[in-house]
Amino acid sequence: MQSYTKAGDFTFGSKLRSALIDNIIYYGSYLLIVGILLLYIAFTDMGLDGAKLRAIAASASNTWGLFWLVLLLGYGLVEVPQSIWHSASTLHTLHQAYFRAAKLSLERAESNERVSDLLQSMRALGGSIGLGHPLRPHMDVIESKVPSELLDSVRRHPPPDSPHADVPSEKALVRLHKQVSHCSKSLLEPFLHDS
Repeated sequence: MQSYTKAGDFTFGSKLRSALIDNIIYYGSYLLIVGILLLYIAFTDMGLDGAKLRAIAASASNTWGLFWLVLLLGYGLVEVPQSIWHSASTLHTLHQAYFRAAKLSLERAESNERVSDLLQSMRALGGSIGLGHPLRPHMDVIESKVPSELLDSVRRHPPPDSPHADVPSEKALVRLHKQVSHCSKSLLEPFLHDS
C-alpha cells in the first residue's frame, strides 16, 4: 500500500504495476537469501526434513525476537533516565534548542531549494504542454496538488522560448508528479511566506 501511494503514476493500473514491481524487488531479495540458506542446509549433511525445518524456523524467529528485545530494552533502560537527567539541566536544554534551530534553518533552506527546482521543472514542462496536448490532463493533476500562490508564480513567469524545446513524455510527468506528491504542504508553506 505504501508503494502504491508513493507511485507517481496517474491511473490505477499503472500505480498498481509500479507498486508490484517495487514489492517484487524488495521481497524477492529476501526470498533469494532464504532460498540460498535453504539450499546450503540441504546440501550439507544435515538431512533436511520437516521437523528440522520447523526447528530452524522457530530458532530463527526466537533469535530475531530476542535480538530486538535486547536492543530496544537496552535503549529504553539507558535513554529514559538520561533524557530525564538532561531535561533538568537548563544549559543542556538551551544548547539542544540552539542545535535544533540551526538544523531547522538548514532544512528550511534545502526545502526552499527543492521547491524552487520543482517549480522550474513545472515551468519547463508546463510551457511545452499546450491546452490541446494529450498529456494536458496529467499536467492538470500535477498542478492541482500545488498551492495556488506557487502555481500563479509559475504561470506569471513562463519558460523562455526555445526552438528546440522537447515535448515531455509521460514518464517525465510521472516523475514530476511523484516529486510534487512527496512535497508535503509543510514543505511548501515556508516557501509561500518567503515569496
